[in-house]
Amino acid sequence: NLKNLKQAKVDYTHKKSHVDETDLLDEQIYFYLNKVGIVRVVGDMVFDCSGSVNELTYKEKKLIFVYSYNWSGCNREGKSDEARYYFHNQKLIQLELGEEEIAKSKWKEKEKALLKLSAFYIKQFPK
Repeated sequence: NLKNLKQAKVDYTHKKSHVDETDLLDEQIYFYLNKVGIVRVVGDMVFDCSGSVNELTYKEKKLIFVYSYNWSGCNREGKSDEARYYFHNQKLIQLELGEEEIAKSKWKEKEKALLKLSAFYIKQFPK
């Protein structure tokens, strides 16, 4: 139950280019903690009337699950590109991408990208 956990929030601005300010993307990163540490991170990136969400779940400080999706509509009425990734001992063990299949050659790339995303979020945690 996330309501019973300690919470923290960070507003982060991603900048793709140092030249054009229109490349700025805002992301709100929410942290949920228990006595052991972070148990959930939710990154909500907004593009305008669309965006993407990454929800990462941790057990004993290790990533165990990632749920990602894109949303659209100014009231977030549309959801697409849902994906679920399951981890054990920092290894991707299962993924569900809806209709999309992932080639085994891309498996390690996806694993690496998700672990990098996790490390990025953890680094943003306010000290």
